[in-house]
Amino acid sequence: SYATSKAPIISIHITELLNCTCIGFSFPHGVLDAVGIGHFIHGLDDELHGRTWDAPAISTSNIVREALDNLEAAPTIYDDIHKESAAFSSFRRSLKPDSWANKLTLAAKITSEHIRHGIETKTVHLGEKAIGSLLRETKAEVAKLGVGRVSTGDILAAWIMKAMYADESDSNEVCLISMCSIRAILQDKYPLIKDYPRKVDNGFTTCPLPPFTKGQLAKLSVAELAILHRKGFEPAADIAWLQAYNMYLKKALRGHFTVKWEKSSDELWLFTNQVIGRVDNIDYGSKMFGIWVWFHPFEFPGEIGINKFKGGYLVQGTARSARWRAVAKAVENMDRPQPRL
Repeated sequence: SYATSKAPIISIHITELLNCTCIGFSFPHGVLDAVGIGHFIHGLDDELHGRTWDAPAISTSNIVREALDNLEAAPTIYDDIHKESAAFSSFRRSLKPDSWANKLTLAAKITSEHIRHGIETKTVHLGEKAIGSLLRETKAEVAKLGVGRVSTGDILAAWIMKAMYADESDSNEVCLISMCSIRAILQDKYPLIKDYPRKVDNGFTTCPLPPFTKGQLAKLSVAELAILHRKGFEPAADIAWLQAYNMYLKKALRGHFTVKWEKSSDELWLFTNQVIGRVDNIDYGSKMFGIWVWFHPFEFPGEIGINKFKGGYLVQGTARSARWRAVAKAVENMDRPQPRL
C-alpha cells in the first residue's frame, strides 16, 4: 500500500521566480482530494498569518466508506423508479467493468486523441463582470421557461460545452458526466459524518446526462443545456439513488470500472467542482496570479475542473487544441460590449 512505501504523502514545492513565487503541492489522489488539499493550503495560510490551526482529524477508518457499507447492508430503500430511470440508464451506459481489455480500449482512445488532435491542458479565467452577465441572462431564460432552477455549476458546465463545440455539429454523440458530492446526502442518515467536518476525503457519485449528438448540442441554448445538467444531478441527490448506485458498482461492476464509449467517435466529458477545496479563500500576503491543477502529462481528454478565483471562475481541463481556441473566442465575445439594438 502507499502507506508502507517510502514516498511522502504530501510534498510542498516552493519556486521563486523573478516576479512571483510558485507554491506547489503534490499528493496521491488515493490519499487526498480537493477537500483534503484545501486543508493543507489553509493550514499554510494560517501559519503565515500567525493564526492557530488544527490538523484534519486522523482516523484509521474511512467514515464515508463506512456510511456506504452501512447503506449497502440496510434494507432496500430504492425502488424501480431509480433502477429504470433515464438517469440511471445513462449511468449504466457510461461505465463498464474494469478489465485489461477495457483498459486497453481506454488507453487506445486516449492515445488517438493525443496524437490526432493535440490534447492540451489549459486554464481560462471567466471574470466577475462576464460571469455575472452570463448567470443573470441564463437564469432569466430558465425562469421564463418555468422549469425550476439551475445552479452556477449547471450554467458553467453548459457554457463550457457550448463553447467547446461551437464549430461542430455532426452526428457523433457526446456524454457529459459530472461529479456530485455525497457527504451532504449521507449526513442526514449518518450524523457521524457531521462530526468530522475537516475529514480529508469528500466522496462523490457520478451524474451522467443522457447522450446527445453534436448537432443536438448546437441547437440547445445555454439555459436549456443547464436544465438538462440539473436534471442529471437531481436523482443523485437522494439516498435511495445512492444505495442503488453503490449496489450496482459492487454487483454489476465488481467495484472496479472504466468509462466506455459506444463508438470510437463518441466523446465523454468529466466535470468536477474543485470549489469545495476553498483554495480561493486564502491570503498569502501578495497578489495571486492563478490556481492550477495537474494530474499527469498523458491526461484523459475531456476532464474539466472549476475553481473560484477573483470574483469569477477558473476553468481548467484537457481538450483538443481547436476546442480551446473556440473557448478563447467565446471568452472574447463575453468580454466584448454587446451592440445595442
